[in-house]
This record gives sequence, C-alpha cells and structure tokens, in this order.
Amino acid sequence: MNPIETATLVGEASSVEFDTSVVMEGGKKRVYFTRDKRSVVAFFKDPEWAQANRNRLTQVVAHYNPTRVGEQYADYWRRLFCWPTHLVTHAECGLGLLLPTYPEHFFFKSGRLANQEKDGGRYNCTNPSTKRLQRYDLIAPEERGTLAGYLGALSRVARAVHKMHAAGLAHSDLSERNVLVDPVTGHAIIIDVDALVVTGQYPPEVLGTRGFTAPEVMATRHLPFDDPKRKHACAETDKYALAVLIYRFLLERHPLDGPRFLKGLSGDAEEEALMGSKALYSEHRNDGANRPKAQFLSARILGKTIDDLFHRTFVDGLLDPRSRPTASSWADALVEAYDQVLVCSDPACTHKGFVLTAAGAPRCPYCSTAFRGTFSRMTLSQEGRMHPAPAGLLVLNGFRNGDGTQLYRHHTHAGAPRGPGQDNTVVAQVVYLERPHPDFYLQNVALPGAQVRHPSTGAPDFVPFPLLSKVRLVSGLEVRFGLEPEARTGRIETFRYG
Repeated sequence: MNPIETATLVGEASSVEFDTSVVMEGGKKRVYFTRDKRSVVAFFKDPEWAQANRNRLTQVVAHYNPTRVGEQYADYWRRLFCWPTHLVTHAECGLGLLLPTYPEHFFFKSGRLANQEKDGGRYNCTNPSTKRLQRYDLIAPEERGTLAGYLGALSRVARAVHKMHAAGLAHSDLSERNVLVDPVTGHAIIIDVDALVVTGQYPPEVLGTRGFTAPEVMATRHLPFDDPKRKHACAETDKYALAVLIYRFLLERHPLDGPRFLKGLSGDAEEEALMGSKALYSEHRNDGANRPKAQFLSARILGKTIDDLFHRTFVDGLLDPRSRPTASSWADALVEAYDQVLVCSDPACTHKGFVLTAAGAPRCPYCSTAFRGTFSRMTLSQEGRMHPAPAGLLVLNGFRNGDGTQLYRHHTHAGAPRGPGQDNTVVAQVVYLERPHPDFYLQNVALPGAQVRHPSTGAPDFVPFPLLSKVRLVSGLEVRFGLEPEARTGRIETFRYG
C-alpha cells in the first residue's frame, strides 16, 4: 500500500485518509491513524468474520450508538465510551471501523510506561518478580492517582455499563483490559464495544477474560456452544465482571482468591473450579474457608453499602445471577463513597485518603496513619427526613494552604442529576480563613436563597446566607441550601484530632 490510503465510509458519499503505518495490532484488528490523527481506522484481520458480523456492526455503529449527534447527553457518553462512529471499507484491508482517538489523559506521560495506554491491567497486574502490583513498581508516583480518583473513574465505568444494559446490550468481555482509567483526574472510558451482545439478536462470540468470567459461564464452558444448558455472556455476566473490576481496583486482589484448594484436581482444573462451580468469596461472612491468611484490604474499609454489594455479588450472585446488583447500584454506591473520602494526614500515603466509615478516631487503612487535623461531616436531609444515599452524608475536607471540598447542585438539591445532565457549577466551597477566627468556613458561591441557623445564638429561625458570604463550620450549624421545595438542609458535625 501507499503511505497514505483512502477508506470509504459505508453508507456515506465520503471517505477518510489514513496512514498505513500500523499503530497497534491485536488478535482481531489492525489499527491505523487517520491523516489528521483525530481518529483511527481499525480493520478486521478475518474478512469472513467481518462479513458474517456486518449486520451486528452496523447496528452497533448506527442504532445503538449513544454518542451519535442528536442523542441525549451524547457529549457525556463520548467521554465514557470509545464508540465506533462509522463502518469503513478498503480494497485491500477490507471492512473496518472508524473510531475516535483516546484522549491524552489516558496515556502515561512519564516513567517506564510513558506513552502507553492506561488500561486497567497496568494498575492491577502483579509483578512476577516483586509480587507487588504494577501500579507500585512501574507507574510513576504522580500518575498512580488517589482513592478518590479511582472511585470517580469506577463510578463512570458503572454508569457506562448501566447505559448499555438499559439499551438491551451487554459488553460480553468487560475486564480491566477493556477499560482505560485515569485515577488522577477520575476519568474512565470503555473500549472494544464492537463485539457487543444484543439481547435476542446477536449472541456472544467470546468466553470472556480470565478472572472476569462469571462462574456459571466457567462451569458450563465444556458444553457445546449451542447446548441450551451452556451459559453465555449477557447483562448478568457483565454485572459479575463489573464487581470484579471494582474489587481489584479498590482492594488490589481478586475477590475469589484465597488459600482454599481442592484435592484431586490438576492446576488448571482446580483453578477453573475455584472460579466456577466451587467458587467461594474470600470475605464470605459465614464461611471463612477461603479467607486470606495474611493481612489484606477488606471491603469493609469502603463502607457498608459497597461491602454489601460485594457480598450480594460474590455470595448470593454466585448461585443466582439475577440477584447481582445492577450497574446503577454500583454507580450510586461509588459516588456515595467518593463523597465520604477523608484526606489522609500522611502526604506519602499511596491512596491519599480513605472512606470515613466511623467518625471516632479515624485511621487510614492503607498506611495506618491516625488522622490529625480538622474535618466536618454534613448530614443532608429534606423536609425533616433523611435523604437517601448517595447524597445523605458528605465529608468536608479543608486545607490551610488552599480550598477544600466543593459542593454541587446534586448535593444541595434533591433530584438534581449526577452523571448525564449533571450541572458542574460549584455552588458552595470549604475555605480556610484567619479572620474572624482561624478556622474552616463554608462559602456560598451560587445559592441565592441559602439560609443558615447558628447553634451559638440559640435562635429558632434560619437567617439569610448571602452570596459570597462565609459561615464557620462548627458542630450544630445548619445550612438550608435554598427556598425551593427540593432544596436540602445540611447539619454540620466538626471533629478535631491531634
């Protein structure tokens, strides 16, 4: 081929030029940059497979694509999916896809992995020589991210999976290799969506990735592909893979890994059974046979909501896939945990923060550092009733050398969307002031009807909290975030340690 070739966009009277130097090659596709490098073309290596799946690919690109112009919240979904925009053809390369290039923040900028993609395996795979996660051996410290960054990124993955399931789709091979993350900014994007399962129309063609394949699929993989007893990839298997993905990112190991072994089986057969028909959650509350002997990060450090979702997936959901939590439930739980992250007092901490699961003498579970300093916890309610998660509790971090926690409308008003349609305007923010008293204050940034009730005055009524004014964060302070019926009220508790 010539250095620059032209591919035709299927169904359109237009074309795209691409550089014939291979950028990447996988098992199914060869990838090339378009001439302007804003997109890539990915040609299928097996022309017979491509033609046999042409209708499926057309449906994925045209009908099921949430990133198309005119689709609701298309801009939002473009940040969560690398979704193919067109089918393309070329005389020699055959059928392929036109896809957007990955944003720059999904490439490592420094260290041994510079210029490589930030796929999840880079963070969660174990270094064979050191037995440590690659994120601690290969990734530069400034690119390892924070707990808050992982929670933000994973909540976006969960929202993307929920979007697919709501449309009757399943990814079929959801794993850390098919998810790019940036735990510094909290962004994530799902890739390789061209093999989507369309319920009732296009069945799965892959078994899934080792470790992420649901137990019912593992247990029946020996059966012929068309055997009615064989289990295939679907939304329920995606839910299992999503939970494994979240567990590995946040707790740094596989949820079914433990010391348990099965007598009389070879290595491969034993592993298949332990991940399939004989699987046992390593944190099972009533069966400790697979509990790790050495110290490990437990799901309890992420709060009761996430701990319960893991138990539902890896205990109840092992036998009954229909009982597995939805991707939407995971998104809600992850943003709930995000809102309850307390910044660690040790600047060298690997995670830079931890989920506050109890206010009494908090200690970071990652570095064992006792918290020293001041923080506030805001309990949110509406019309005298505690409002349900994820906005029910909010940890307010403050910093003497800069601004602290920012509040958005989804915190202050019931029904305000979080995710698609989210308003990213900061409406209130924690700041540090020397006067009138050296302490942390809440500033009203964009809430014109806000009011406060000060505990020190003993007054029964709320008083105005004008725009750009500040109120000191002390226990008993109440902040009403507006006069609208949906406006919430936050009650403050302040804690000081050391």
